[in-house]
Amino acid sequence: MIGNNSCGVHALVGGKTVDNIQELEVLLYDGNKLRVGPTPEDELTRIIAGGGRRGEIDERLRNLRDTYAELIRSRFPDIPRRVSGFNLDQLLPENCFNVARALVGSGGTCVTILEALCELKPSPQYRRLVVLSFKNAFIAADDVPAVLEFKPLGLEGFDGLLVEYMRRKSLALDDVKLLPAGEGFLLCGFGGDTQREVDAEVAQFLSAAKEFKGNPKIVLYTEEQAARVWKVRESGLGASVFVPGGSTGYEGREDAAVPPAALGAYLRELYELIEAYGDTSPIYASSCWGADRHLPLEYRGEEHPRGAARARPVPQAHTCQRERPRRPRPGHVDFPGIVQALRRSILEAWLAVAADTSPETFLFPTVGRGKRLGALVPRDGNNFLRIRIHPIAERLGILKRLVTFQVMRRTLGADLQRHGTMKDVQRILRHTDINTTGNIYMQEIPSSVREALDARTGAVLGSILSQLPSQTVPNGTPFGDFGAADPI
Repeated sequence: MIGNNSCGVHALVGGKTVDNIQELEVLLYDGNKLRVGPTPEDELTRIIAGGGRRGEIDERLRNLRDTYAELIRSRFPDIPRRVSGFNLDQLLPENCFNVARALVGSGGTCVTILEALCELKPSPQYRRLVVLSFKNAFIAADDVPAVLEFKPLGLEGFDGLLVEYMRRKSLALDDVKLLPAGEGFLLCGFGGDTQREVDAEVAQFLSAAKEFKGNPKIVLYTEEQAARVWKVRESGLGASVFVPGGSTGYEGREDAAVPPAALGAYLRELYELIEAYGDTSPIYASSCWGADRHLPLEYRGEEHPRGAARARPVPQAHTCQRERPRRPRPGHVDFPGIVQALRRSILEAWLAVAADTSPETFLFPTVGRGKRLGALVPRDGNNFLRIRIHPIAERLGILKRLVTFQVMRRTLGADLQRHGTMKDVQRILRHTDINTTGNIYMQEIPSSVREALDARTGAVLGSILSQLPSQTVPNGTPFGDFGAADPI
């Protein structure tokens, strides 16, 4: 959640993850622990003057902020659901140099998060759901600003193609029948502290929705029906992959964010481009934020769709389209142009903060090859295994080919059965389906088998582990004192 700055259907009232983080306790890759949060300018000056690792880091971040403050203020996309990239705006004085919030969404590239102090917000207990259906998803997107005027708790959308895919795969067929006829849907959730309060809000919305430009069909659901309709929305990703009768899909363009007022125009432009390549993609969207997620595109090209698709992905085509002179469309926002303007100056500035490219570093440590020859690029997962994990395996006498991310995940899943519930393990491993957790990752190990394996492991590795405290991994960090009796 913190690593990717998540926000869900109720982010309209709760905000993104970054909006709810007060402080973070973090572990740096050199082993130092820090507690970070908002820092007034006088306190920031005192911390920098005090020196040490904290002072060094804050000084470099302050220099980065001061150098690019005006560019960040003037060109950083000011949209509610901007969740990608580093939150450099959180370092500005008006945001109280909030390093905790600057780290939200950094995806583990800067620190490991140990603890978070979060803000709790009230959740209205009385809920109602209204669904609006339209002729198509573009018309539905045009009416998003009108819906937002009524301050719903949540607003989500999807198109008729996603519903068709669910029918083909026989997913939640009884629930799909609850939807009104149409090819574009907005799920409008309302809430209040009392039943009377939420009923009054819904009545006002129902009256106004009859006059919306998109001329929607309107359905108000009971609590039981609403849960089933939300299930249709939540089935989006599963409905779009390996659709019977369709071509092989591949991951395409996902999680674009535009101002809600520009959402309809953006989708029309994007889908002209998708159709120009003979592709297709259903839509499901956090329309409350003007964010649309395009599910895996269905490629209709050569015999080997993944190889062919990745040879000309949609973002590349989008770049080509931008290069053609044309008249801007109403509501069009040139976000690619903004990103292009920011990329060279701000990203290079961030790279300057993490300029060390030695194997011991973690952020941007790999030297690019091919077209990126000589550039600093993020470390590939296989390189992380080779540089960080495999040296430890070698010293423990474990074959490198046996040490993979998948093996480590399954080992973790099996071991966690002693420390938590299956639901806990599902959340840790981030499985969509708990059956995956229970049937594959968390298979029960009888206590007698576990005791035998622990005893054998201690006997085999005890002599090796006792010799390790003086040895180090490639970044110079000692292994630590592993007792021979410790269970592995």
